[in-house]
Amino acid sequence: VCSGEGRVVGLASRRGGEEATLYTTNLSCEGARAPWPGGRVRLHGTPEGLRRGDTLAFAARLARPERFWNSPASDPRPLEAASAVLASGSVLTAEERGGASGLLAGIDGARAHLRRRIDGTFTPLAVPLARALVLGEMVLGESDADAFRDTGLLHLLAVSGAHLALAVASVERGLRALLLRVSALAERGDVGRWSAALLLPAPWLYAELAGASASARRAAAMATALLLARLLGRHGRASRALLLSMAALTAADPFAIFDVSFQLSCAATAG
Repeated sequence: VCSGEGRVVGLASRRGGEEATLYTTNLSCEGARAPWPGGRVRLHGTPEGLRRGDTLAFAARLARPERFWNSPASDPRPLEAASAVLASGSVLTAEERGGASGLLAGIDGARAHLRRRIDGTFTPLAVPLARALVLGEMVLGESDADAFRDTGLLHLLAVSGAHLALAVASVERGLRALLLRVSALAERGDVGRWSAALLLPAPWLYAELAGASASARRAAAMATALLLARLLGRHGRASRALLLSMAALTAADPFAIFDVSFQLSCAATAG
């Protein structure tokens, strides 16, 4: 049993409840200094409404993370190492002390607002589906999850590159149609370049809002490449954009190549 204080650096919603990753600097376990006095700790059962950047005082049962897998399946150890989580466990008590600010905290606040609206307006049976499709949160009941898995349709509930591409392309078309009606802009040249410039941050904002999965990040990088091509007055090619997105993401995070969802996203898009 350990107690301490940490800054929230990651959030997730699971079927079993809320999960947060904290960066701790002072941690004690049963009156003694923890084996991991500073570093990342993953906590299960944290309060709802946390934002990245918040400070959380907590007491929790912690242990070194353990991962089990079937040997033919993907090895989880590289991604576990990349997460830099030194301990994980269940929260006993938690006190939120706020302090979050900035863009990521604002996105987390928007996610919490959307979650409340979904919970408050959708029928109970539709809530898990809506949260999966809009926020990337897999909170399906066990029987529903088994039904989707047995029929091979579980991937339809993941926020994928297709979701992001449809959303960004739809907004881009609508924005370009509006800009065409502004004579001062339309007379000066291709308004598509203006719409591309205005939408450059949009793919990354959408990816973060939808849970920042590997497939969403890959699609965001690909969309950014295509928008930049449009902004520069060039013809965008999907194959080149895909290769650029794969190169950029693996350069930023070499461990991404071990992520099955990233592998499937790249393979499916290439196909």
